[in-house]
Amino acid sequence: METAAKLKELFPCGLCAGKGKINCDDCAGGKCPWCKKSCDACDSTGKVPCRHCGGQGVVEPEKITAEAVDLQRQVRREDAAMVAAGLQPGKM
Repeated sequence: METAAKLKELFPCGLCAGKGKINCDDCAGGKCPWCKKSCDACDSTGKVPCRHCGGQGVVEPEKITAEAVDLQRQVRREDAAMVAAGLQPGKM
């Protein structure tokens, strides 16, 4: 798996959930009932680049420290172990 894909998996943007795009504010994601014309903000796609991650889908790389990476991996291992044991992660 390439580095960018690994980062998206481990640290997805909280606003766009790792997708890199969010609904357009100008046309309500293409669902604005009174805006039947084209939208200049999103080129009528209903989506714009995420303002939090800049369309990358991952939190800012400079904010990712080695300690955070290790912690996230540990949490994922613990969650996987809970699932394997028939438990729901995050609930005890």
